[in-house]
Amino acid sequence: MGNDVAEASGPSEGGLAELRLAQGEVARAKIAVCRALEGAKLTRMRATLLSPAVGILIAAGDVERARECANELTEIAARIDVPYLRAASLEATGAILLAEGD
Repeated sequence: MGNDVAEASGPSEGGLAELRLAQGEVARAKIAVCRALEGAKLTRMRATLLSPAVGILIAAGDVERARECANELTEIAARIDVPYLRAASLEATGAILLAEGD
């Protein structure tokens, strides 16, 4: 049952992580989004979490893990042809490039 609850709460966990980031609690935001990603098994849930994860991980200085999230989001967007996902993956990739100074 615990996994079902975590799966069902995936997007709200992403929102909570973004709230923590906005409050300046970068470490707590990173923990929250990483925990939510670990529990999210469904592609739809992961896609919802990956975009905020990129920004949070960059803010936490974990650009390598942020890139992994951006790459996963790009893969999902290629499989699921939805304009929103394509835009989110492009935004995530752009954020990575900026963080890396490219």
